[in-house]
Amino acid sequence: MVMRYASAGEMILFSITVVAILVYGSAQPMFSVLFGASSDTVNSAGHQEKQTTWKRPVQMIGIGFVAGFFKWVQTAGLEIFAFTISHKIKMQYFKAVMGKDSTWFDANNPNEIATKIVKECNMIYRGIGEKIGGLYAIFAQIIVGLAIAFYISWELTLIIMGGIPVIMVASIIGVKATTIGVKEEMIAYQQCAGLAEQSL
Repeated sequence: MVMRYASAGEMILFSITVVAILVYGSAQPMFSVLFGASSDTVNSAGHQEKQTTWKRPVQMIGIGFVAGFFKWVQTAGLEIFAFTISHKIKMQYFKAVMGKDSTWFDANNPNEIATKIVKECNMIYRGIGEKIGGLYAIFAQIIVGLAIAFYISWELTLIIMGGIPVIMVASIIGVKATTIGVKEEMIAYQQCAGLAEQSL
């Protein structure tokens, strides 16, 4: 929806940012693989492998620098894109409000319009800046992580993936139980507050 407000340059900026997000998300599972490989090399008793124990940490440092650079590109790109898009939406919102007739202002408090515009556009700004980056990064982590896992040991990966439905069902049950508990606490609090007001 917000992409219809983006110009060609902003779409190019967003595309570059998405590539940076995917690279950053892909670097994390690769870093984990190198960390495990470096631990195996250090624990190995072979003299030839002991001489090359420095290679894995150097590779990890390189991946860390690459991930840090693309994380910077991600943050800067999303901040610029989110600011420009939210500003355009804010201006369109204001123009739409100014085009309303007097009966609309009778039903809506004009003193709250500026606060409402800023509040809702800030929600769009945070959604573009934080949510999109996190969503794409998690997507890249899952895809690259599964690809590496299937390459290293596809049998173990299939066994672990077989337990994912059980974990998801347990998580859903836990979330529902927590929600029910919070609702019951709120009802009890409201009842206690009502009784306290009646006693006064």
